[in-house]
Amino acid sequence: MKKQKQAAIAKENTSIAMEDDRISQLPIPIRHQILCFLSQKEAVRTFVLSRQWRHVGSTRPNLEFSPEWFDDTQEKFVSIIDRTLQGYRDHNLSIHKLHLDLSSSESRPVVSLLDKWIPIIAALNIKAFKLNFLSYTRPYYYLPSAILAAESLEELHLRKCRLSPVESLRFKCLRTLTLEYVQVDGRTFEKITSGCPLLRRLFLTRCEGLRNIRLSEAALPGLNHFELYDYKKIQGPSIEIDVRNIETVSIAGGQWICSHRKSEFLFSRLTSLTLCGVILSSESFDLLSFGCPTLASLALYNCSGFEEFHLSNDSVKSLNISTRQTLLKGATICAPNILFFFFSISQVPDTFSFTTTTSKEWASNVVLSSCEEDPDFDVNWWFLELRRVLKALSGSRISLSLRMDGGPQDVPCSDVVSDEPPVVVQSLNFDTRKCRTTSWYLEFTSGLFRVCRPRHVGDGTLVSGSYRNYRLSEFQLNILLANKSLVTRKFTPYFWQQDLEKVHVDGKLVQYTDLSELRNRTYDGIVCLQLKWRGQTSWNCETGHMSGHITALACFSLLYMALAFIVIIYQELVN
Repeated sequence: MKKQKQAAIAKENTSIAMEDDRISQLPIPIRHQILCFLSQKEAVRTFVLSRQWRHVGSTRPNLEFSPEWFDDTQEKFVSIIDRTLQGYRDHNLSIHKLHLDLSSSESRPVVSLLDKWIPIIAALNIKAFKLNFLSYTRPYYYLPSAILAAESLEELHLRKCRLSPVESLRFKCLRTLTLEYVQVDGRTFEKITSGCPLLRRLFLTRCEGLRNIRLSEAALPGLNHFELYDYKKIQGPSIEIDVRNIETVSIAGGQWICSHRKSEFLFSRLTSLTLCGVILSSESFDLLSFGCPTLASLALYNCSGFEEFHLSNDSVKSLNISTRQTLLKGATICAPNILFFFFSISQVPDTFSFTTTTSKEWASNVVLSSCEEDPDFDVNWWFLELRRVLKALSGSRISLSLRMDGGPQDVPCSDVVSDEPPVVVQSLNFDTRKCRTTSWYLEFTSGLFRVCRPRHVGDGTLVSGSYRNYRLSEFQLNILLANKSLVTRKFTPYFWQQDLEKVHVDGKLVQYTDLSELRNRTYDGIVCLQLKWRGQTSWNCETGHMSGHITALACFSLLYMALAFIVIIYQELVN
């Protein structure tokens, strides 16, 4: 009687648990979909939940294998993959996604595994296949041509493989193709692209053997997104894009050749174009002005083939130009609907004009680098040229970043003469790798403040051994040193002091008389000087802060300038 009662209680508890465990009552396809959001290692852990979950976990359609998920030898890892795939094949189970991260293409167990399974991938009805070799050594794995006959594939991602030549293929369902460090000749690549009528996204990264790439609308009518990254210094590679419906293009390296197909709008749906290290021509700029009616974002980083930049486009809202490795003699820009403009140069162009016709608020970010030692460097002329650029952008909220690694040690800036008032700059960032003297900073600041009047000056110097504590930079300290509240008899007051009404550091009004206290004080995060100039009305005198909108904008501008420096340095390292 007692046993029967215990059995009844256990049955009741099980019934209650089943009612609470609603996930286990879901149909198997839905539980499969839930497991697809987990890694292979996490999915295996669900086996211990119950017999139901053991069956669900062992039959999920997404399989991902990586050596870092298993604490076993390479031979055992390969054996696990082999047994798993064999089980799916024996039970006639479909695999929607198969992702293999393998150590080396030279490993005999790995090669044996791939040679066995790749030819029958098509029979497994796989929709997404990714093969990634983690080793950086050669040779690349010679991929059997059978993979190119898997008509069920919708997504194919290959890394560090070598594709076999093919006469013809037909990827009826392929929508995304990614080739990274893949050896493929031009003829094979042309066969692949011509056999993918539904291809939407194409990614190519440092593919050996590809010298000329042509994307035609006849072969790829539905292509929306194209990315090409190849920083190798190869003479003669070219990219020709002739796809009307393409929406986003990103190319790093090579020569972009415009198609000469007669059409009112060559790229009627192009919204984003990013070119890095690409050789352009005058025809390219004509295309950007007249052949891209929907272009919203344009970025040109260290491109060449031109000395002057001319753009007239009503749809462009974001424009990024970086020509630190190329001398730009002139720039004429007409962008009525611009919202953001980034301009990174090593020398101020001889001519510069920026035309907007709308009353929308927009922001500009100017990065000017001086890295070369030029004995004939005319710093006064340099300041006047800088002022001309800032004046052309005066209708925007300007962020200015100066990287002064070059130039003379002595800067006689006090003779900078201009009848026009200084341009208001929202934020100013200064950086130099040189050891500058106090007199250099004071003279440089004097010349700079004749050209512009910054509201915020960032960003401080990181304290040694810390990742978040900052001190005032030498540039910031010397602004305070020249301020009339800190001037001693050793220094001559500067003209701009009469216009500088208040200075705040980290939101607090500067009232220190001891310069060493300012120099040694640390701040939690990037340090920002806030300057209140005579005639500027956006300052909140009670709190010592700029208005919330302006302060947020200045912080964003300083952050963007820091990110811009990181991108530029990364490009230099890659090149």
